[in-house]
Order: sequence, then C-alpha cells, then structure tokens
Amino acid sequence: MLYRPKVLRLLPGYRALLRDGHRAKAVVMAEKMWWGTSGSVALNARLRLKVHFDDGTSTEIDRVERYRELGGLSAVGSILPMRYDGDRIEVDLPELRRRREVERARDGRRAIRAAEAKLRKKSP
Repeated sequence: MLYRPKVLRLLPGYRALLRDGHRAKAVVMAEKMWWGTSGSVALNARLRLKVHFDDGTSTEIDRVERYRELGGLSAVGSILPMRYDGDRIEVDLPELRRRREVERARDGRRAIRAAEAKLRKKSP
C-alpha cells in the first residue's frame, strides 16, 4: 500500500514490525509532493526509496509519508532508517522521531552555551 493512514499504523502488526523488524537503510531516489489523500490537510511526500539490506541486496519501493514525520529527510540523497520483516518494509518513524529529539536537545545545549558565552563577554 502506497499510503497508510495513521489509524493503520496503530494496529499491532505495524507496531510489532517497527519494534521487532530487521533494520535497513534506504536512499531517497526521488521525491515529489503528493495530494492523493482524501481529506488530508498535511503535506505528503511521494518517495521512491532504494532499500539496502544487511546481506548486500537492495530493492526499490514507493512510499507516501507526511513531510512532518520525515523531519527534513525527504530530499533526494537523504538516508532513512527502515524496518522490514519478510515482504513488509516500512520507514522507521519512531527512529526518526528519536533522532529529531536528540538533535533538538543538542541544538538547545549549543544555544545555551553560546548565550552564556555572550553574557560572559558583556560582563564588566
């Protein structure tokens, strides 16, 4: 299925795949805006992904994901974390969220250090 509504991602099989599935990485080969979702307000990206498995094989798949979920990794050449089990292959959205949280925390610490340094320089 090209587009999986959020409600399908709440099903136990999908959650088990993202929890227990094998890890892989995918390169974004093509990306374009996709409006094929009825009633959707969020922007979607239709992606052509080349998924690379641990055994050295690869396959190309098409997926539609929300730009918001991808966190800026929808550009051609980006590398996305994937999970697979048999024929089921999904973008590892929980891993993308975890990475964004780590980046946000790191950026926050960096901004705090920069602000503190500015204040130290201004002190008489």
